[in-house]
Amino acid sequence: MAHAKLASPVTPLLGRTRELATVAAALGSSSVVTLWGPAGIGKTSLARAAVAVLPGRFVFCSLALCTAETGVAAEVAKALGLHGAAGSEEECLTMVAKALERIDRTLIVLDNVEQVVDEVAELVRELVSDDARFLVTSREPLQIAGELVVPVPPLALPSDRDPDAPAAQLFRLRAAAASPDAPKMNPDCERAIVARLGGIPLAIELAAARLDVLTVEELAARLDEWPTLLRSGRRDIDERHRTLVRAIDLSFELLRPEDATAAAELSLFRGRFDMGAATAVLGGPAEDRVQSLVRKSLLGALRAEHHVWFSMLPTVREFALQRVASGAPARERYATFVLGRARAAKSRFETAQGAAELAELQEDLEAVAERSPGREALEALALLWPLAVFRGPIVSFASRIADRLDAARDDASVPAEVRAEALRGSGEAHYATSSLDRAQRDFEELCRVAPDAAHRALGLLGAGRTLNAQGRSSEGEERLREGIALAEPLGDAALSCDLWTTLGTVLHNRGELTGARAYYTRALPLAQGPDLLRKRALLAIKLGFLEHDAGNPVAARASFAEARDAFAAVEDARHAAHQWGYFGNTYRAEGNVVEAERHYREAMDRLGRIGDRMFEGVFTMDLGALYLTAGRFDEARAALLRAQDLLGASRRGHLGVVHAGYAAIARVLGGDREGGARDLAAAAERIVDAPGTAYLAVHGLTLRAEDARGGATANGRAKAGKDLAKELAALPPPVNDHVRVAMRVAEHSLAALRGEALVYRKSGFVSAAGEDVPLKGPLALLFRALLDARLATPGAPLSTAELLRAGWPAERVLAKAGAIRVRVSIAKLRALGLATWLRSEGGYFLDPAVPLRRALDEAPRAKSGKPV
Repeated sequence: MAHAKLASPVTPLLGRTRELATVAAALGSSSVVTLWGPAGIGKTSLARAAVAVLPGRFVFCSLALCTAETGVAAEVAKALGLHGAAGSEEECLTMVAKALERIDRTLIVLDNVEQVVDEVAELVRELVSDDARFLVTSREPLQIAGELVVPVPPLALPSDRDPDAPAAQLFRLRAAAASPDAPKMNPDCERAIVARLGGIPLAIELAAARLDVLTVEELAARLDEWPTLLRSGRRDIDERHRTLVRAIDLSFELLRPEDATAAAELSLFRGRFDMGAATAVLGGPAEDRVQSLVRKSLLGALRAEHHVWFSMLPTVREFALQRVASGAPARERYATFVLGRARAAKSRFETAQGAAELAELQEDLEAVAERSPGREALEALALLWPLAVFRGPIVSFASRIADRLDAARDDASVPAEVRAEALRGSGEAHYATSSLDRAQRDFEELCRVAPDAAHRALGLLGAGRTLNAQGRSSEGEERLREGIALAEPLGDAALSCDLWTTLGTVLHNRGELTGARAYYTRALPLAQGPDLLRKRALLAIKLGFLEHDAGNPVAARASFAEARDAFAAVEDARHAAHQWGYFGNTYRAEGNVVEAERHYREAMDRLGRIGDRMFEGVFTMDLGALYLTAGRFDEARAALLRAQDLLGASRRGHLGVVHAGYAAIARVLGGDREGGARDLAAAAERIVDAPGTAYLAVHGLTLRAEDARGGATANGRAKAGKDLAKELAALPPPVNDHVRVAMRVAEHSLAALRGEALVYRKSGFVSAAGEDVPLKGPLALLFRALLDARLATPGAPLSTAELLRAGWPAERVLAKAGAIRVRVSIAKLRALGLATWLRSEGGYFLDPAVPLRRALDEAPRAKSGKPV
């Protein structure tokens, strides 16, 4: 018999290297191997690829259109090329058996056998031998002796670690075939599409085929329409696979009625579930029905340590869900089960296990919130809030829970405890998004409707923290002390710990560091329980800030590292992201601009994804302050403008004064002296504590130093510099890091006033002697390169090759000649007055210890001609 020929595949096989090796090994040890998986998973493609590389003869027999009436043996006989294959099934089986006896070792591929699985099982039992092996593709195993089953999983989905995973590769490949002239793919849309389609190759191919008439953004937005969207007009595709709906429908047609009902009811689960969950939703013993659905590839099974999890592919789940009526008892059983299990998990959320259990239920809680009536939906969101607030996304959650609370305001059927937890969750989410008015309203209402002392104390905790953020620290302290009085008799260590820690923060912000430390110390013993790791981490942050404000960045960094590791252990992404910003603060204190900027940007990026607008704003403001100390005033103003938008209502309190001071002085240093002075005066009217007074006093000194820089005579400038330096030295020691940063900025302005700063222009600089030094040509380009490097990476030298490219960008110069050019030009710059600031250690760079200032007459100007 001749070796069978298969048509070359339209699409290369992607992401199946492991499966191909598994098939080869299985066929080496068993005469019956079944490739098992759901519709559209790529079983046929894998079988074709396997036989194409395996040695020996094979016969490919598609049974996609075969039925028990047409006969399996007759189809196999035709595939073998046997004449007279139109007899009875018994006659055809005998004919095939005799033919196989005459043929040396042969592999018979039986493709798509699920609709005749019993008949195929019987045929294989009769025919299998050492010389006749079988490779079967099916949505259900044959379940015969000697069968080795090879599951065919979905293609791996793209991730941050592997953006080019096989699912993404397949989508791009088919997209290019559908629309060769399409622009570069939007990676976020691509990732969303293949994830929604569950990595099913058929679904991905059908979706990508639509890109001849849709953009990838439109396709991603319309995936809810997948039953009509995922269909193909190609004539070379099996009718069963021309639409994904038809492929899935065929799987359901092969089910027993009771299994079809079970599949529909289990489709209510959006996440994975276990046998206990299945039993609860099906309303009775589930083992037989679950096992049947697993064997028919409608449920996936994953064995973890001491546990078996089940799940449905997204498209199968959505297809099956349409078969569950809106008022079906299964929907009520599902909601009851999910809420009950989530209550138990949330009660242990501070433990790693409890947090993991609640996270396991997140998708199903989201489903209950979307599908269920008011009370159940509100409770689902009330149970979800710790996940949303500590892991994100916060913004959308805050909006949803607020809407549900408002809708249920007059609903007497909502239990008091559910309403209280929903108010707490809404308050926490709105606090994180800087929506302090709504947060305050929720916490105050929680105090009024609390069903017990513990919930009232939680309301007072939230209200006290929010009042402090709004600059009303005395009122906040009053609420917190009332909360402590309620919580202490309850013996709730976690609640008391939070209250004492927050009270310490109120005093810390007011500059009362001794009192703050006393309260933090009071909280420490309360956070020592085995389940209070998050509380200990929060205290480590507070103690780290005490070190930081005392000028000990190394000790502070050690505390922040301890907190970072603890938050990682409990998967608290939000507070873990804060640590990146706190690390940035310590590097800023050490003058390490590069590391500080890197850490701030990482914190901002993470918090932006999570939705913590308040702390994204805090670290954006800190980045602006870093730029002020580095002389990057335009970037400072841009960062502080962005921070203003993010901080929102938080700018009413302590944070607002800090931000206003930085923003005002950034305008001054950027050239807008009048606007900055007005802003500084306005900030002074909003002072809420002693640290704010000290902080703005330092910025006022910087303003006066910048004014004095415009003095008429060198002697006048020198005298002003001396007087202002005395004032700066006479100020009390800084009570926090923001005062310390303000002092550093002031010192730079005084250095400029004394002629000790490098004053630069677009094409030149002012020498230490106070003379203008205009530059042009390569000298101007070299100076600009050195200046840009000093601003971006202080202390990092530029090599001779880098300077050669900067000074003579359009020329190709031999290395030796180029080195001479650079040395001669550097010597000229030194001779012109740059010698004081130019260093040549391992390359060339401007001294990072020397402050930078832009020339006053080159400040950016608005159309009116005034500085901006």
